[in-house]
Amino acid sequence: MSIAAVTVGLAITAAVGSPLGKDVQPSRYSDACGVARSYLNQASQFSNTYSYRKAYDAAVVGLRANHTCKDARLFIVNEGYLLSTKAIAEHFINKGDSSRDLNRAIDLLKRCRTMAPTLGRTVSDLCAQQEQNDIVTRERFATRQVILK
Repeated sequence: MSIAAVTVGLAITAAVGSPLGKDVQPSRYSDACGVARSYLNQASQFSNTYSYRKAYDAAVVGLRANHTCKDARLFIVNEGYLLSTKAIAEHFINKGDSSRDLNRAIDLLKRCRTMAPTLGRTVSDLCAQQEQNDIVTRERFATRQVILK
């Protein structure tokens, strides 16, 4: 997921002109949307190295920052990706409600996918791809398949 998360961060920057625990580094951005995206990128990187506790921590901080994001479009994209990352981490560290968070992520990513005229085709396509990844992940979690690609 990190490649998609980083790519979506860059695509959002291009589309709308906004900037992009212990191991979680403070964001260098001052706007809430950029701060949230910064933590999303960290959470995704941790998740891709199977550091699920760190991924969870970064996602939680990112979600907290995102709740003060004033751009509704960026809020939806950030929230969808952050919840996706948080849900995967929750599943592997047995914390929280990964099913609920994954379902919320899928709903938000679907909204992102349909906002193409305001976000741009690249962001919309990335949201569609992550939405499909999350649907597959949800099915794997439901059938106890833990190998994610």
